[in-house]
Amino acid sequence: MKHIKMKHYSDDSHGWIAIKRSILEQLGLLDKISAYSYQSKTGQTVYLEEDSDASKLVNALDAKGLVYQNESVRHDGQSWIRSLPRFETKVA
Repeated sequence: MKHIKMKHYSDDSHGWIAIKRSILEQLGLLDKISAYSYQSKTGQTVYLEEDSDASKLVNALDAKGLVYQNESVRHDGQSWIRSLPRFETKVA
């Protein structure tokens, strides 16, 4: 977990940072993520809402001195992320 690649997805009114669940687990953040974030159908990728949850990730990465790269992906209209399941701490 030395160099973390993330994608910042945004639509006309909101944004999310996509990150692997395993990274959130390693950082001890799983129980700190709100239900305003989403997850892939398998639960392995989490889409952290930008107002609160994404900053928790960035703060944890900065505190550990980890290097991360953020790629921006813009969607016109509503993003497909909004149709994903809401984040759950545990995956079935």
